[in-house]
Amino acid sequence: MVFEQDAVLVKGLKTGKQHYFNQLVFKYKDKIYNTSYRFLADYHEANDITQECFIAVYKNIRKFREESSLSTWIYTITVNLCKNKLKSAGNRMRDRTLPIIERALDVKDDKGNPAKFLEKKELETKIQAEIEKLSVDMREVIILRDIEQLSYEEIAQILAVDLGTVKSRLHRARNELRNVLKGII
Repeated sequence: MVFEQDAVLVKGLKTGKQHYFNQLVFKYKDKIYNTSYRFLADYHEANDITQECFIAVYKNIRKFREESSLSTWIYTITVNLCKNKLKSAGNRMRDRTLPIIERALDVKDDKGNPAKFLEKKELETKIQAEIEKLSVDMREVIILRDIEQLSYEEIAQILAVDLGTVKSRLHRARNELRNVLKGII
């Protein structure tokens, strides 16, 4: 079971053994990076957040009370780091949306029909651009629920809000996306 594996991992991390930290990085690096990229839409910033998250986990693992799952705790750290990055003056001033072609070419998948692949990437880019326009409150629930597929309960715990608040924000975010993407999807 996943939780049993994480319990062993947490116990090992608290002993300070490098082997367990390597396992943690291997297990969570893609999840942290993908979540960060969805929030920030920037490759370099997502990499920075991923590294910052692992540093935070390493420094604070002994403080982890295990009242939530390890993954929920890691998502909480990731989301908070992303929110802090979004609040920074430098991020508010610059446009984080990359041109569609630049994003499509950044993808390293050469399988299948290139024209269909490019079309799919353009659609994904349009959707991502609209997600980026959402308020942070709505963006975080869309990312955590519809992209990362976390449960409502996990999201409520990560964001430190009521379950009803999660559902309400998600409903509003989905409606807003549905309205702006009408005719595209």
